[in-house]
Amino acid sequence: MKKLILALLLLVSTSFVSAQNIVNIKLTSLTSNNCQVTLYPAYQETSILSNVVFTLRWKATQNIVLGDPQSTSLITITKSGPVRINNGWKYQIYSGCGLISGIIPQSITLNISRSGIGKLTISNDSYLQQLSVNGEYYVSIGGQNVTGNILTTREFELEEEQSSSIIMYLDPLTRQFYVKKDGIYYDIVGRKVTIFNENELVIVRKRY
Repeated sequence: MKKLILALLLLVSTSFVSAQNIVNIKLTSLTSNNCQVTLYPAYQETSILSNVVFTLRWKATQNIVLGDPQSTSLITITKSGPVRINNGWKYQIYSGCGLISGIIPQSITLNISRSGIGKLTISNDSYLQQLSVNGEYYVSIGGQNVTGNILTTREFELEEEQSSSIIMYLDPLTRQFYVKKDGIYYDIVGRKVTIFNENELVIVRKRY
C-alpha cells in the first residue's frame, strides 16, 4: 500500500511539474519613439501574473531615454530605480507586481516610449545577477517561478542596425567636416571630437 501511495504522489508531482507554465521574453519591435517587449507564456491560464523583472541595456555612449511601459489589465510595470552604468553599458531595470487574477494569454505586449538612436537589448549579464543590482530576468505566476528564456532573432538585429543614422556636417568657419553617428561626433580620420555649438554646423549628407 505504501508503495502504491508513493507511486501516486510521484505521478501527481510529475504531472504538476510538466504542466507548469514557462514565460519567454523578446524585444519584438524598435522604432525611433517606441520599444516593444513581449512576454510569451507557454500556454494560456487564469491566474495572477505576480511578478515580472527585466532589464534593457545599451552602450553608455548612446543618448537613449526610456519611459515606463503602458499598463496592462494584468500587471503594472515601472522603472526600478534610475539608469545604472557599468563597464561601458547603461541599464534600465523594470519590475512590476500583479495582484488581480485574470486570463494570462500566450502573448503580453509592453510598449515603452523611447528617444535617441542606438541598439537596445534585453540583458541578463553577470552585473544584473548581483544581489545589490537584482535586475536578472524573472517571471512568476501565482507565486511560482516560471522564468523562461530571452529570445533573439538575427532579422531584428539587422533591422536595428539599419535604423541608425549617419550625418555629415561642415563647419563653415574652420572648413572642417565632421560625422555624427549615434549622437557622437567624429572628424574625418575617425577621432572623437567635442562640438560646442551644433547650430553653427551645416548638414552636408544624411544616411539611414
